[in-house]
Amino acid sequence: AHAGARARAVPRTRRACRRARPCASGDDVGTEAGSEALQRPWASPGYRGARVSALPETEQQRFLAYAAGGLVAATVVSCALVAPALKGATPDFLWSLSRATWPAIGLTYVAAGYAHFAIEQGFLDMYPHEGAWGMWRLPGSARFHVAWTGVAEIAGGAGLIVGALPLGFVPAWVEPASALGMIALTAAVTPANMYMYTHNAPGPLPEDADESMQVLTPAQHLARAGLQVFLWTILWGCATEPW
Repeated sequence: AHAGARARAVPRTRRACRRARPCASGDDVGTEAGSEALQRPWASPGYRGARVSALPETEQQRFLAYAAGGLVAATVVSCALVAPALKGATPDFLWSLSRATWPAIGLTYVAAGYAHFAIEQGFLDMYPHEGAWGMWRLPGSARFHVAWTGVAEIAGGAGLIVGALPLGFVPAWVEPASALGMIALTAAVTPANMYMYTHNAPGPLPEDADESMQVLTPAQHLARAGLQVFLWTILWGCATEPW
């Protein structure tokens, strides 16, 4: 009975955390800082052992620059060296079969875009708070940016799929244009992914996700970075590799 009471007393889900509000006492009642700390506790430096957010802001910015540079460098190597090597080592008919499947990655973007609205709160949570890293100040609300990126992912993913279908009325530029658009969009949302790492912010999870799902491990963040390089490589191939 005592264990059950303790479990009920401690908010263990993201929903319970969001419902928490400051007590009505003192000069801090209703302050923006107090509300932010309770509703988005990961905005506090060092939340749940987040090392980067506990650093001075100049060092946080240096980390972001290194991380972004690493993603770009890995993608360039993948597109300029790894992909051509694989193509050279693969029989032509197998490469052609593989090339025909690349636009199917559009399904991933359509699903991700839909998730922006189906589980919106998760994407709002991973949107960097005002002043994150000492420099994040983007016009527009978090909800606005979650919405437009969701619509863009659906549109770009659909463009990849439709552009690859043998439909005579679809212009030839639809697939490469959609691929380039998805490369740019993936770059645009990368700060949100980095925010999850630097601040241990939760991502797009179900409302009843337990604490074990709230924070990704370093290995999971590294795997996601590798997936991003893979996506950029496939998208670059869709934009540049002829059928």
